[in-house]
Amino acid sequence: MSKKKKAFYFDRELDFHGYTREEALTELEEVLFTSSSETLLVIHGKGSGILKHAVRAFVRQNPNIKSYQFGENINLPGGDGVTVIYT
Repeated sequence: MSKKKKAFYFDRELDFHGYTREEALTELEEVLFTSSSETLLVIHGKGSGILKHAVRAFVRQNPNIKSYQFGENINLPGGDGVTVIYT
């Protein structure tokens, strides 16, 4: 018997590899300003954790975000290198 892979769907994917902290947060803010009722997959990577911590602090404090989940908590590919945002 084969294992079924979970299917994940996201309206939009943001890949912040190569971005500075400021660039990533500016882009995220712009996308959130223009997005409504979307599911966003934010790929911030693991690395030294600068982008991960910045993105996750941002989502915790932003009142325009309905909810969020961290990749490692929902077994997403990429684990703690991704965050899902629901607008």
